Amino acid sequence: MPHANAADLEAIRLEYRSSLGDLTFNSKPIITNLTIIAQENLAAAPAIVKAIEDQIRNAQPKQKLPVFYLLDSILKNVGGAYLGLFARNIVQIFATAFDAVEGEDRQRFVKVLSTWKHHPPGPLFAPGVFAALDNAVANISRQPVRRPSLGPIYVNPAFRYLQRDLPLRSPSRVLIIIHIRTSMVINTDETCKDEVFQDVSRRGHRTTVLAVLVIVAVPVPTFRGRTTLDDAIHHQ
Repeated sequence: MPHANAADLEAIRLEYRSSLGDLTFNSKPIITNLTIIAQENLAAAPAIVKAIEDQIRNAQPKQKLPVFYLLDSILKNVGGAYLGLFARNIVQIFATAFDAVEGEDRQRFVKVLSTWKHHPPGPLFAPGVFAALDNAVANISRQPVRRPSLGPIYVNPAFRYLQRDLPLRSPSRVLIIIHIRTSMVINTDETCKDEVFQDVSRRGHRTTVLAVLVIVAVPVPTFRGRTTLDDAIHHQ
């Protein structure tokens, strides 16, 4: 393809991006095939580089490393124009991917970076690029391990009603236990609220009603009707 217009380049980018969708695991045949396509379409190198960069940005954390291995393969086996094109955004692309992965995947990223520095014909990038890459690795590695946020604590509407309508010292005060394990909750509707108050009214002032409102630790659907714990467990 000695000459390619904008439409041809966009068509190649879209086709290459579609092929990248198969690279969700470390597959040597897929990486080899995509490397050959990149080599045979040097005129479309900018479009291919953009497709790979976009895939690394948008892929799930566990799927970033295989695409990064493809980038590594093109750099080492094709080189040429791809070296300069990838150099433009390599620090940002590497840092974004490195920050998204963890554990052994991070070690593999660092190992690939080391091979770029000690590539037999010579380093793949300029010293300034490697300095920026090393700085990114150091800064990200110093950051504490991110843990998923539980989000805001949800207070069941029935609890607000009980607080408002039942005196603190009333013998019929309802003790509510809220078991908080995650931000995923089951909404309590008017039916459930009415049942709690009917139970209080039926038992009178002789006893204390124990209402246990459980917030489950798995995503569950919110039903318009009454939702029970058995329903929630069934949908795990």
